Amino acid sequence: MLAQQQQMYGQISPFAIAAIQAGNDALGGKVNQGLVNAYLQPARSALTSGYDQGRQNLLESLGAQGVYGSGIGAGAQGAFEQSQARDIGNLTQSANSQALQTALGMGFQGASLLAGQQQIFNPAAYGNLANQYAQSAIQDPRQYARANPLGGILGGLASAGLGSLNFGAIPGNVFK
Repeated sequence: MLAQQQQMYGQISPFAIAAIQAGNDALGGKVNQGLVNAYLQPARSALTSGYDQGRQNLLESLGAQGVYGSGIGAGAQGAFEQSQARDIGNLTQSANSQALQTALGMGFQGASLLAGQQQIFNPAAYGNLANQYAQSAIQDPRQYARANPLGGILGGLASAGLGSLNFGAIPGNVFK
């Protein structure tokens, strides 16, 4: 049983310890960049796609008005690019915050996983079970002294004798 417990612990503990380490790093403000990218990349792709279409619309509008490439058009393009940079910065900050919260949650999950393993491998349950069996094994033998030992023997013989009789041959027998 100990070998089986050690095997299960060996399979689970690396994941739990890694999760706890991610939580500890998050407490210090450090987050795995892969976790940040998991939140950042899909949102950044959607934001960039939206801005690409907006940029195309702006350039077509400036070209249609004949101000593309002029100072008037440069101001509108600058404001557009500034807006995109600000939104990407906010998006990056949000992704970092989400990754930090996820890493903290991972730390708690890792600790919970190891605590659950300790409860499974806790020998106290086995000890309590052994105590219960020991208590029933050391019952006071005097409680059995009051009973007549012949009663059990005679009752067994009587039931064996009656069981061997064939009551089915008697018509109207209720013991069929």
